[in-house]
Amino acid sequence: MSNINKLLAESFSPEFEYFTRGFNEVSSHLFDISAYIKRDTESFKLVFNKLLYDCNNFLDKQMKLLCVLDNASRSDGEWPIVSSLTTEEKINFLMEKLYLLYGEEWYPIKYIFIGNGILVKRAGEYVELGKIIVDKGWAKPQPGSNSNAMLRLTAQGVNYVEQKLHKPKRTRGSRSKSAHSKTDSRLDDLNKKIDAIIEDLKLKGYGQEILFEELQDLKEQAPKLGVKQFGQLLKGKLFDLGLDSVINKETIASVYKNLTEQVFHLP
Repeated sequence: MSNINKLLAESFSPEFEYFTRGFNEVSSHLFDISAYIKRDTESFKLVFNKLLYDCNNFLDKQMKLLCVLDNASRSDGEWPIVSSLTTEEKINFLMEKLYLLYGEEWYPIKYIFIGNGILVKRAGEYVELGKIIVDKGWAKPQPGSNSNAMLRLTAQGVNYVEQKLHKPKRTRGSRSKSAHSKTDSRLDDLNKKIDAIIEDLKLKGYGQEILFEELQDLKEQAPKLGVKQFGQLLKGKLFDLGLDSVINKETIASVYKNLTEQVFHLP
């Protein structure tokens, strides 16, 4: 555990102490397990397995969060800052990110903003933005957490993103035809690449059905997403498959580069 704590501390700057502090809290819940060794081997196994389970869940959650932090995945060391967004733009941005993280877990909205270089004028603005989407019924706060600092989307929030933010905008004339043509061409090319990846993985001996289900799901989700959102969704799926030992790092990097023409910097 000490090695992991050291790695986390060295990997994040002070403003992201959330990652190190959170892991320390999880791993310290059951830190004193030595007493079980002499007393009851079965109890020791149960406690130790619970410790590993909690720590693994925490790391899994943070890996997903890192996938939607654009600045965290940059390899050039730059940290672009965005300071000119309207309140509506900030809310829609947050909804997009929470949509990509949608599931059972709650996520800290402050770090979603900071990790994407979006600054606010007051510290309390993060929570106020969270309250707006909670009041609209688009998200729920984590029970017992600090007001609206930790959120996850509701089904109503998911519907808002899919219907309002991912719905193609109407344009007129030749410009509309040109835009549709480019989109159709991109999707056709993407589908062909995914089909080719599936065949290649089968030839290499990958037989897990979940792998092919996730790739097929990408084809279904792609028409609803922009290029950037698709890349983030792909990252999350590949991370999950890697953590479940369905595919290795080399395959993750190869699939990501093939579908996005970008490099996936794995830890």
